[in-house]
Amino acid sequence: MTRFKQLTILTASVFCLGILFPACGAETNSEEKAISVSEVPQTLRSKVEKAVPGIRFTGAETEKYQNEKAYELQGYAGNHWHEILISPNGKILRAQVEDEDDEWEGKEIKLSQMPPAVRKAAEKAVPGIKLSAAETASGIYELEGCANGFDYEIKTTGNGDILQIIKEKRGFFRRLFDALF
Repeated sequence: MTRFKQLTILTASVFCLGILFPACGAETNSEEKAISVSEVPQTLRSKVEKAVPGIRFTGAETEKYQNEKAYELQGYAGNHWHEILISPNGKILRAQVEDEDDEWEGKEIKLSQMPPAVRKAAEKAVPGIKLSAAETASGIYELEGCANGFDYEIKTTGNGDILQIIKEKRGFFRRLFDALF
């Protein structure tokens, strides 16, 4: 068998296995259902608020966990994104914390479409910020801008409560571009 045929058979086999068997650890739970935070019993929300002080909920889901119903609450606390899975009897089953929510995808909007409270909160949180872009999803706004040689990404609620601020030093080429133009 020629090397080309071997490579073709190997590639086709790997492709077929990828279709038949999802990647290890991938979530394939088709029983997840988005719900409003208010649909999660107050006792469970209070338990999560006690476990994660200062959390501001932004979403919730129901899902199956070991063949039992469970609730997943998502939100921000202390500049971190949290996902907490809790059973109906109040046992925390899983807690994930991330510095950034890279999977967040909002709908791009014009800066003029932001509620005034959102702009005001961002300008108060980062004095001198020059806003350049905005997105929104599920009542959350993500703003991008720069101030004092840093790039900022700010997430707020629709009424201007700050959920997260990410501050990054601007790269060399970005600083050079800004200096030239």
